[in-house]
Amino acid sequence: MKRETGCSESGETMKGGEIVNVKEILKNSGLTLAEISRRAGMSYNTLWCYKSGRRNLTVKSARKLATALGMDWKEFF
Repeated sequence: MKRETGCSESGETMKGGEIVNVKEILKNSGLTLAEISRRAGMSYNTLWCYKSGRRNLTVKSARKLATALGMDWKEFF
């Protein structure tokens, strides 16, 4: 039986013609998904969807993640 994740497609975003992998940014933060989701004020499942590439990162979520990670949200795009 296939488990429904509630995720849409792709976790990669374009940045000046390059693909920025959300998974790599999250991994390089040195924080757990639980800690990032708590700091960003988003659900663990939503963050997992971005990391796994099952959902496109929105500008709103990029801003939340950037604040949680201490970076500029535009680095995601």
